[in-house]
Amino acid sequence: MPEVDNKLPPAPLGFKWVKNKKFSDEFNGTELDTNIWHQRSPFWKHGRPPATFRDYSVSVKDGYMQIKNSVLTGDNKYNIAGGAVASKAMDAHYGYYECRMKASSISMSSTFWLKNLPQKEGCTHNRQELDIVEVVGKRKTGHDFNHILHANSHYLYFDCDGEKQSKSVGGNCPITPAANEAFHTYGCWWKDANTLLFYVDGEYRFTIHPSTQFNNKPFSRPMYMHMVTETYNWESPPTPEELNNDKINTTYYDWVRAYKLVPITKTNSEGLTKPKKFYKDSVDFSNAPKRINHKYPLSDQKNKKKWKMLKDYSDEFNDDTLDISKWYPNNPGWKGRAPTYFHGSNVSLEGGELIMQINQHGDETLPEGYTHSAGFIKSKKKILYGYIEARLKPNNSPWVTGFWMTNVSKDWWTEIDICENCPGVADNRHDLNSNLHVFRAPKDKGDVKEHFSRNAKYYIPFELQDDYHTWGLEWNKDYIRFYLDGVLFREAPNTHWHQPLEINLNNESNKWFGALPDDNRLDELYKVDYVRVWQQKQ
Repeated sequence: MPEVDNKLPPAPLGFKWVKNKKFSDEFNGTELDTNIWHQRSPFWKHGRPPATFRDYSVSVKDGYMQIKNSVLTGDNKYNIAGGAVASKAMDAHYGYYECRMKASSISMSSTFWLKNLPQKEGCTHNRQELDIVEVVGKRKTGHDFNHILHANSHYLYFDCDGEKQSKSVGGNCPITPAANEAFHTYGCWWKDANTLLFYVDGEYRFTIHPSTQFNNKPFSRPMYMHMVTETYNWESPPTPEELNNDKINTTYYDWVRAYKLVPITKTNSEGLTKPKKFYKDSVDFSNAPKRINHKYPLSDQKNKKKWKMLKDYSDEFNDDTLDISKWYPNNPGWKGRAPTYFHGSNVSLEGGELIMQINQHGDETLPEGYTHSAGFIKSKKKILYGYIEARLKPNNSPWVTGFWMTNVSKDWWTEIDICENCPGVADNRHDLNSNLHVFRAPKDKGDVKEHFSRNAKYYIPFELQDDYHTWGLEWNKDYIRFYLDGVLFREAPNTHWHQPLEINLNNESNKWFGALPDDNRLDELYKVDYVRVWQQKQ
């Protein structure tokens, strides 16, 4: 098979992904490459009854590695022959591991996983395992495993008396089409001892944080790789008729690939380029803070910086109508970027939230060049420095979700874009954007006559439109810091942003984001739980 283009997670800033050939194979030959693989695992020799492993179950042909499950005779303990291929290298460590696989359609698993041998420490020993994908093509009992990816981290510990303790931390997600109906690419970024990120067909799906609670050994020991078909003691085995049916009894592996991160050196020409998709970096949310109160910013729940909430600028949106003492119900100075027009009829309060709709402009005829309308509210007061926070759920449609600050005067016009994202467009689904603009400034404020901006795009391992998230801006005379869910993802020196600014919330069209109207997606809503503003006590 030709090499299928696959999408890797964006590498952290200063690094690039390099293929790890010891764990990679396109299976384009006529037999298994025994320089890379054991045709039958020496680490797990027999399997789980009633299925065992046989060399002849494994073949390479037509561009695939195939594990064909079949009837086994002449053995009192085992009556099914499956397969277990294992890597010869045993040093798979932090990196990205993936396979493109189509499961069999019988009640045996199709798997791809990493594992290490028991490590002895005095009279104890322990073992770790990372299951990237476990699917069963046909369940005879319980729910369907062919529509669900199951992944796990396992830690096993045996004390000096031989007593076993184990801890498994798992995750799962739907698979469409079913795992036995189509090929899917299953991947895991083993990022560090505490973080496993899982992907299906190049898209992030969930994160697992492994546990080693018995003796606090980190999930960091090198492993070897396995591709196995097996039976389980909680599932009825396939019938002889199913095992003799070549249309359903085989698991296909198109390829398996492994990658490791290596630093980009200045002597390498690639060091002069930006990371994939022009991401500045990726954002790690594994240590995101938990909210314990609503009095202070999410990133400073213990209020170490002595914040005091400003009620005149803050709004929980718990009333029936917008508080017009705080907000303009539309933008009084900008009618919108064509083809989307700002109109107050798109703004409402429901269930303790600010709701912004698309194309709800009533019977009014829109100005020339406009075909749709959206919502916009602007604060009536301006603020200079502070912490500005909003909890938002972006709309899943091709309009930009905005939470930003600006002030436009004759000789001074600056802007801070806290949230400017369009996750409803496929190419933007993992983007986290922020921007700083200066359109003009007087001599004593920087003497700017031509617009410039400082944009930064980050990769995030989820899609913003799927849930509520908290954006924060910490702004003082020295620096500007951007937060998502309490995690600092960007800091910039404050060179020009010393102008009191208004707070804006809106939807808009924007061709640079691919955000152009789609009449089939007009029912999506932009929801704002609250806006809160603090300044430091003097």
